[in-house]
Amino acid sequence: MLAREYGYQVSSRTAIHTPGIEDELVRGRRTALVVFAGIAGPLVILPLMTMLMFTVGLDMRIHYTVMAVCLAVAFVAAMFQGRADRISKGVVLLRGHAWQVWPCRVDDIEGKLTERRLSLLAPDGTAAATFRTKMPQSVWSAMTDGRGVLWCAGDLRFDMVVAAAGGSPFWIAKPETPRQRNERRPRDLENSSLEALIREARTNVVWNLFG
Repeated sequence: MLAREYGYQVSSRTAIHTPGIEDELVRGRRTALVVFAGIAGPLVILPLMTMLMFTVGLDMRIHYTVMAVCLAVAFVAAMFQGRADRISKGVVLLRGHAWQVWPCRVDDIEGKLTERRLSLLAPDGTAAATFRTKMPQSVWSAMTDGRGVLWCAGDLRFDMVVAAAGGSPFWIAKPETPRQRNERRPRDLENSSLEALIREARTNVVWNLFG
């Protein structure tokens, strides 16, 4: 594992055992249930209302009102589909991988409002791996100059779970394609700015947070 080779902290157990992770997964499962009900409900109700309209002469105004409500519910449920998918994919990664503590930098991407480039940094300041991710605004705002230490679970070649220290909130990051990496090469971080991040990634202080 590259993180261990660099001397960065790696949890002894899989990430799923971190205190607080299960609470977020429970909230995620509830969200997934709401999404399922919000999409499946209209698929059942709308055909039934249409059948009643023709068989018992249901008032058209009632039919259209129910249709509007169902479509609104389905639209709201679809908005939460991304969160449900994140939890579903996150569970697999959290159960199969340990936390790796990585110093990193995060850069805006030209033309992208919410997507950012996440660079996991080697001890010499170069990017060991780069990802595209939609990280929570609260985490982005808390990073000074887009630099900080984040926790990662997964294989650097594939999708990973990324989290703030402590494991929550967590989100999914996708590795950049060769074309994306060539669009704008992430800058290497100066040694003076990197030293504090390296120390934090290597310190035993984070060990107690792994659970």
